[in-house]
Amino acid sequence: MKNKLLVRLKDAGQSREVTRLIKVKNQELVNLNVDVRHCARHTNSAITIIVIAADQAEVNINALVRIEKEAFNSSAIFKIRTLLVSGSPKITVEPKMEVLNETSKAEHGVATINLNPKALFYAATRGLNATRTRQLLIKSLTKAAKM
Repeated sequence: MKNKLLVRLKDAGQSREVTRLIKVKNQELVNLNVDVRHCARHTNSAITIIVIAADQAEVNINALVRIEKEAFNSSAIFKIRTLLVSGSPKITVEPKMEVLNETSKAEHGVATINLNPKALFYAATRGLNATRTRQLLIKSLTKAAKM
């Protein structure tokens, strides 16, 4: 499945916050192209991609966040959070950031949680079964994305 996320900030002072959740399992394949452009002064973006993957699923994310030369004092945040719940899913991320002026700032980050047998064992020693552990991790991951 191919997905596109396009964000264009063309008006001064414009802001955009987007959270996209991708759940994949079995042999599913998802390709996501993200394109964020800041074209005006004082624009702000906060993009969060949450991936919950299992089995032999595959997710490929290509992302470009670009702050144009004329987009002074702009800010871009791009985050990807992945939770690998079972099997051997494959996640590929290619983030690119282009900041074409000195008064703007951009940041990106990728974090992955692998819910492997050791993590489940650790949770079990704290009184949580595997199902409850998965539920809590998914809930905390989606809640953190909304902050």
